[in-house]
Amino acid sequence: MGDEEEFAEDEDPVPADEPGVEPVTPHREGSAEMAAAEADEVRRWNKKAREDAQVMGLQVAFGLTATEAKLLDALCRMGAATMERLHADVYGLDPNGGPELKIIDVHICKLRKKLGDIEIETVWGSGYRLSAEARELIRTRAAQAIGDTGRAAS
Repeated sequence: MGDEEEFAEDEDPVPADEPGVEPVTPHREGSAEMAAAEADEVRRWNKKAREDAQVMGLQVAFGLTATEAKLLDALCRMGAATMERLHADVYGLDPNGGPELKIIDVHICKLRKKLGDIEIETVWGSGYRLSAEARELIRTRAAQAIGDTGRAAS
């Protein structure tokens, strides 16, 4: 156990001519491909953080559950959506997972009570819609709620 071999940095521990072994070309630290991949990853994380902050703001501003906040966030982003689209956005695309489609109606009913003066319109036979004014009002209240929470925590 104490007789472990140490390899120099330039030395390859497995000969490249050994059967079944293919040489690996390492990425250079400064490569453009790595920089682009890292930038993409940062953009994805920033987008996710903004979406999470929006959902959290909705929860705080209107006293919503996580599911209600996701549903309202989806309506704010899309403006109008079918029940199927809203269900997929909130519960995912797994055809065997999640509750029945009718649950969207139940959550919309609860949202209408909690939102008060902000109207969620029904598009009969299709889904639901938020006007541009309603979306802006919701975003403003959510942003204010996050700002107030952030100041209170400081």
